[in-house]
Amino acid sequence: CPDVGLSPLYRVFVDGREIAVHAAPSYHFAVFTGRGSGEVRILANMPFRHVALRPRRLALEALRQPDGAVTFAAEFPCNIIAEFDGGLKNALFLLCNPPEEEQPALPEEGVIRFGPGLHDVGEMELRGGQTVHLAQGAWVRGSFFAHGQADVRICGRGVLDSSAPEPAGAAGGGAERKSRHALLFAQCTGVIVEGITIVNCPTWHVVPVACDGVHISRVNILGHHGT
Repeated sequence: CPDVGLSPLYRVFVDGREIAVHAAPSYHFAVFTGRGSGEVRILANMPFRHVALRPRRLALEALRQPDGAVTFAAEFPCNIIAEFDGGLKNALFLLCNPPEEEQPALPEEGVIRFGPGLHDVGEMELRGGQTVHLAQGAWVRGSFFAHGQADVRICGRGVLDSSAPEPAGAAGGGAERKSRHALLFAQCTGVIVEGITIVNCPTWHVVPVACDGVHISRVNILGHHGT
Protein backbone atom coordinates (compact mmCIF):
# COMPACT_ATOMS: atom_id res chain seq x y z
CA CYS A 1 0.00 0.00 0.00
CA PRO A 2 1.11 3.59 -0.47
CA ASP A 3 2.43 5.69 2.42
CA VAL A 4 -1.07 6.57 3.67
CA GLY A 5 -1.28 7.21 7.40
CA LEU A 6 1.78 5.17 8.29
CA SER A 7 1.90 4.01 11.89
CA PRO A 8 4.28 5.84 14.23
CA LEU A 9 4.21 2.88 16.63
CA TYR A 10 4.96 -0.24 14.62
CA ARG A 11 7.18 -1.68 11.93
CA VAL A 12 6.46 -5.19 10.67
CA PHE A 13 8.65 -7.59 8.72
CA VAL A 14 7.51 -10.90 7.24
CA ASP A 15 10.38 -13.19 6.29
CA GLY A 16 12.64 -10.16 6.26
CA ARG A 17 10.43 -8.06 3.99
CA GLU A 18 8.98 -4.90 5.52
CA ILE A 19 5.21 -4.54 5.31
CA ALA A 20 3.60 -1.09 5.49
CA VAL A 21 1.71 -0.54 8.74
CA HIS A 22 -1.11 2.01 8.70
CA ALA A 23 -2.64 3.87 11.63
CA ALA A 24 -6.25 4.69 12.50
CA PRO A 25 -7.49 6.43 15.68
CA SER A 26 -7.95 3.17 17.59
CA TYR A 27 -5.93 0.51 15.75
CA HIS A 28 -2.99 -0.16 13.44
CA PHE A 29 -2.97 -2.63 10.56
CA ALA A 30 -0.90 -4.22 7.82
CA VAL A 31 -2.27 -5.95 4.73
CA PHE A 32 -0.25 -8.52 2.80
CA THR A 33 -0.48 -11.88 1.04
CA GLY A 34 1.23 -15.14 1.82
CA ARG A 35 0.98 -18.91 1.83
CA GLY A 36 2.86 -21.39 3.98
CA SER A 37 5.03 -20.89 7.03
CA GLY A 38 6.70 -17.56 7.73
CA GLU A 39 8.37 -15.53 10.46
CA VAL A 40 6.94 -12.24 11.65
CA ARG A 41 9.05 -9.57 13.33
CA ILE A 42 7.42 -6.57 15.07
CA LEU A 43 9.28 -3.49 16.22
CA ALA A 44 7.21 -1.43 18.65
CA ASN A 45 8.13 2.21 19.24
CA MET A 46 6.92 2.20 22.82
CA PRO A 47 7.74 0.48 26.09
CA PHE A 48 5.77 -2.68 26.87
CA ARG A 49 5.99 -5.67 29.17
CA HIS A 50 4.14 -8.36 27.28
CA VAL A 51 2.29 -9.05 24.07
CA ALA A 52 -0.69 -11.34 23.43
CA LEU A 53 -1.22 -12.88 20.00
CA ARG A 54 -4.77 -13.65 18.96
CA PRO A 55 -6.78 -15.64 18.07
CA ARG A 56 -5.66 -18.10 20.71
CA ARG A 57 -6.68 -21.06 18.56
CA LEU A 58 -3.59 -20.41 16.40
CA ALA A 59 -1.37 -21.13 19.43
CA LEU A 60 1.22 -18.55 18.38
CA GLU A 61 4.26 -18.06 20.62
CA ALA A 62 5.66 -14.54 20.90
CA LEU A 63 9.40 -14.34 21.57
CA ARG A 64 11.08 -11.19 22.88
CA GLN A 65 14.44 -10.62 21.19
CA PRO A 66 17.47 -8.87 22.73
CA ASP A 67 16.84 -5.79 20.57
CA GLY A 68 13.26 -5.54 21.90
CA ALA A 69 11.60 -6.95 18.79
CA VAL A 70 8.77 -9.48 19.02
CA THR A 71 9.03 -12.48 16.70
CA PHE A 72 6.82 -15.47 16.05
CA ALA A 73 6.21 -18.12 13.43
CA ALA A 74 2.84 -18.39 11.68
CA GLU A 75 1.17 -20.40 8.98
CA PHE A 76 -0.32 -18.17 6.30
CA PRO A 77 -2.88 -17.12 5.21
CA CYS A 78 -4.41 -16.03 8.52
CA ASN A 79 -5.33 -12.91 10.45
CA ILE A 80 -3.46 -12.10 13.65
CA ILE A 81 -3.97 -9.46 16.32
CA ALA A 82 -1.10 -8.35 18.55
CA GLU A 83 -2.13 -6.68 21.82
CA PHE A 84 0.59 -4.93 23.79
CA ASP A 85 0.02 -4.80 27.55
CA GLY A 86 -3.68 -5.38 26.92
CA GLY A 87 -4.09 -2.05 25.17
CA LEU A 88 -7.19 -2.09 22.96
CA LYS A 89 -6.53 1.34 21.41
CA ASN A 90 -3.19 0.39 19.91
CA ALA A 91 -3.88 -3.17 18.75
CA LEU A 92 -1.96 -4.27 15.66
CA PHE A 93 -3.93 -6.23 13.03
CA LEU A 94 -1.91 -8.36 10.63
CA LEU A 95 -4.23 -9.26 7.76
CA CYS A 96 -2.89 -11.91 5.40
CA ASN A 97 -4.93 -13.24 2.47
CA PRO A 98 -3.70 -15.86 0.02
CA PRO A 99 -2.17 -14.54 -3.20
CA GLU A 100 -4.73 -13.99 -5.93
CA GLU A 101 -5.31 -16.85 -8.28
CA GLU A 102 -5.07 -16.04 -11.95
CA GLN A 103 -8.48 -14.88 -13.10
CA PRO A 104 -10.14 -15.68 -16.42
CA ALA A 105 -9.68 -12.92 -18.97
CA LEU A 106 -12.54 -10.41 -18.94
CA PRO A 107 -13.42 -7.80 -21.57
CA GLU A 108 -11.53 -4.63 -20.60
CA GLU A 109 -14.66 -2.53 -21.03
CA GLY A 110 -16.24 -4.49 -18.19
CA VAL A 111 -13.33 -4.15 -15.74
CA ILE A 112 -12.41 -1.14 -13.61
CA ARG A 113 -8.83 -1.60 -12.45
CA PHE A 114 -7.03 0.20 -9.63
CA GLY A 115 -3.33 -0.55 -9.57
CA PRO A 116 -0.86 0.04 -6.73
CA GLY A 117 -1.00 3.60 -5.40
CA LEU A 118 -3.55 6.11 -4.14
CA HIS A 119 -6.87 6.63 -5.98
CA ASP A 120 -9.70 9.03 -5.13
CA VAL A 121 -12.91 7.80 -6.75
CA GLY A 122 -15.64 9.57 -4.77
CA GLU A 123 -18.92 7.65 -4.96
CA MET A 124 -18.95 5.32 -7.97
CA GLU A 125 -22.06 3.67 -9.38
CA LEU A 126 -21.61 0.21 -10.88
CA ARG A 127 -23.51 -1.34 -13.77
CA GLY A 128 -24.42 -4.95 -14.44
CA GLY A 129 -21.54 -7.16 -15.54
CA GLN A 130 -18.85 -4.85 -14.19
CA THR A 131 -15.85 -6.00 -12.15
CA VAL A 132 -13.86 -3.67 -9.91
CA HIS A 133 -10.36 -4.93 -9.18
CA LEU A 134 -8.22 -3.46 -6.40
CA ALA A 135 -4.70 -4.75 -6.92
CA GLN A 136 -2.40 -5.49 -4.02
CA GLY A 137 -0.92 -2.15 -3.02
CA ALA A 138 -3.94 -0.14 -4.19
CA TRP A 139 -5.50 2.33 -1.73
CA VAL A 140 -8.88 3.50 -3.03
CA ARG A 141 -10.70 6.33 -1.28
CA GLY A 142 -14.43 6.34 -1.81
CA SER A 143 -17.40 4.01 -2.05
CA PHE A 144 -19.30 1.89 -4.58
CA PHE A 145 -23.00 1.23 -5.05
CA ALA A 146 -25.31 -0.57 -7.46
CA HIS A 147 -29.10 -0.67 -7.75
CA GLY A 148 -31.06 -3.29 -9.66
CA GLN A 149 -27.96 -4.72 -11.35
CA ALA A 150 -26.76 -8.27 -12.02
CA ASP A 151 -23.30 -9.86 -11.88
CA VAL A 152 -21.37 -7.13 -10.09
CA ARG A 153 -17.99 -8.07 -8.64
CA ILE A 154 -15.48 -6.27 -6.40
CA CYS A 155 -12.27 -8.18 -5.79
CA GLY A 156 -8.51 -8.00 -5.31
CA ARG A 157 -6.11 -7.52 -2.42
CA GLY A 158 -6.20 -3.73 -2.12
CA VAL A 159 -7.72 -1.39 0.47
CA LEU A 160 -11.00 0.51 0.17
CA ASP A 161 -10.92 3.53 2.48
CA SER A 162 -14.43 4.91 2.98
CA SER A 163 -13.61 7.33 5.78
CA ALA A 164 -15.03 10.26 3.83
CA PRO A 165 -16.66 9.07 0.60
CA GLU A 166 -17.74 12.01 -1.53
CA PRO A 167 -19.79 11.73 -4.70
CA ALA A 168 -18.10 12.88 -7.86
CA GLY A 169 -18.78 16.56 -8.38
CA ALA A 170 -19.84 17.15 -4.80
CA ALA A 171 -17.27 19.88 -4.27
CA GLY A 172 -18.38 21.87 -7.29
CA GLY A 173 -22.03 21.01 -7.74
CA GLY A 174 -23.20 19.99 -4.30
CA ALA A 175 -24.40 16.57 -5.45
CA GLU A 176 -26.11 14.54 -2.73
CA ARG A 177 -24.49 11.39 -1.49
CA LYS A 178 -26.53 8.25 -2.20
CA SER A 179 -24.90 6.22 0.55
CA ARG A 180 -22.65 6.54 3.58
CA HIS A 181 -21.77 2.86 3.25
CA ALA A 182 -18.54 1.57 1.71
CA LEU A 183 -20.40 -0.93 -0.49
CA LEU A 184 -24.15 -0.76 -1.08
CA PHE A 185 -26.05 -3.20 -3.29
CA ALA A 186 -29.81 -2.78 -3.57
CA GLN A 187 -32.04 -5.27 -5.41
CA CYS A 188 -29.06 -6.84 -7.17
CA THR A 189 -28.33 -10.45 -8.16
CA GLY A 190 -25.03 -12.28 -8.47
CA VAL A 191 -22.91 -9.99 -6.29
CA ILE A 192 -19.34 -11.04 -5.40
CA VAL A 193 -17.06 -9.27 -2.93
CA GLU A 194 -13.75 -11.04 -2.38
CA GLY A 195 -10.34 -10.44 -0.89
CA ILE A 196 -10.32 -6.69 -0.25
CA THR A 197 -9.84 -4.80 3.01
CA ILE A 198 -12.37 -2.08 3.90
CA VAL A 199 -11.54 0.54 6.51
CA ASN A 200 -12.94 3.54 8.33
CA CYS A 201 -16.48 3.72 6.97
CA PRO A 202 -18.64 6.01 9.16
CA THR A 203 -21.55 3.51 9.09
CA TRP A 204 -22.03 -0.10 7.89
CA HIS A 205 -19.29 -1.22 5.54
CA VAL A 206 -20.97 -3.84 3.28
CA VAL A 207 -24.75 -3.57 2.85
CA PRO A 208 -26.70 -5.87 0.50
CA VAL A 209 -30.40 -4.89 0.50
CA ALA A 210 -33.03 -7.19 -1.05
CA CYS A 211 -30.34 -8.96 -3.07
CA ASP A 212 -30.11 -12.55 -4.30
CA GLY A 213 -26.98 -14.62 -4.81
CA VAL A 214 -24.50 -12.59 -2.73
CA HIS A 215 -21.07 -14.14 -2.12
CA ILE A 216 -18.66 -12.45 0.30
CA SER A 217 -15.33 -14.09 1.12
CA ARG A 218 -12.01 -13.17 2.74
CA VAL A 219 -13.04 -9.56 3.24
CA ASN A 220 -11.35 -7.70 6.10
CA ILE A 221 -13.34 -4.92 7.76
CA LEU A 222 -11.84 -2.45 10.25
CA GLY A 223 -13.73 0.46 11.75
CA HIS A 224 -13.23 2.85 14.61
CA HIS A 225 -16.20 5.23 14.65
CA GLY A 226 -17.90 5.16 18.02
CA THR A 227 -14.99 3.30 19.66
